[in-house]
Amino acid sequence: LTHTSNKTFIFHTNKGNMYFKQNAIGLPYIDATKSSQAAQVCLVTTNRENYEGYNQRKIEEAKMARRAVAMIGHPTEREFMGMVRNKMIKNCPVSPKAISNAYKTFGPDLAGVRGKTTRSTTERAEMEYVDIPQDLLELHKYVSVSADVMFVNGVPFLVTVTHAIKLVTIEYLENRTAKQLSLCLNRFIKIYLRGGFYIKTFYMDGEFEKIKCK
Repeated sequence: LTHTSNKTFIFHTNKGNMYFKQNAIGLPYIDATKSSQAAQVCLVTTNRENYEGYNQRKIEEAKMARRAVAMIGHPTEREFMGMVRNKMIKNCPVSPKAISNAYKTFGPDLAGVRGKTTRSTTERAEMEYVDIPQDLLELHKYVSVSADVMFVNGVPFLVTVTHAIKLVTIEYLENRTAKQLSLCLNRFIKIYLRGGFYIKTFYMDGEFEKIKCK
């Protein structure tokens, strides 16, 4: 990975180079006109090779078997095979062989696997702070913010949106008094100051008229 003087990052691969640039608000994007087409290719894994050895009729029967599994609640292969052999499903057009072909062609039924998998112990989440890129600070040192009080099931929240960098903040309001609104806005301003941003303009409706002299 190299960085040029015109704020372009070049990611070097064995299939060619990929060029990452910044848009008007400082966010990165891939410049497809300069990047290698081979390096931009996204490969998707399919099960097409599993169709080999089956004719069209057997493939359609396997698809029908997989749809039937979903319709009856995603039983295991063994359970579904037993239902079909013992004729427990009325007017079921699926054969045991089609069920076997479906699992060989499409693999295990993912919905059934998810529903029967127990929760495993997760790794502890580690909090990590990332520095704000200097280029972003230089481009948007002074920002404009829109603020409004919105309600969720009658509960008030102060919502703010920063125009340039699209940062959204939401804070619960105990009440909508001038004192409470001022406290929330001051906390919001301090957060921006810690990041190196200065709020140039606030856009608000008439509800914030009462905090003018606060």
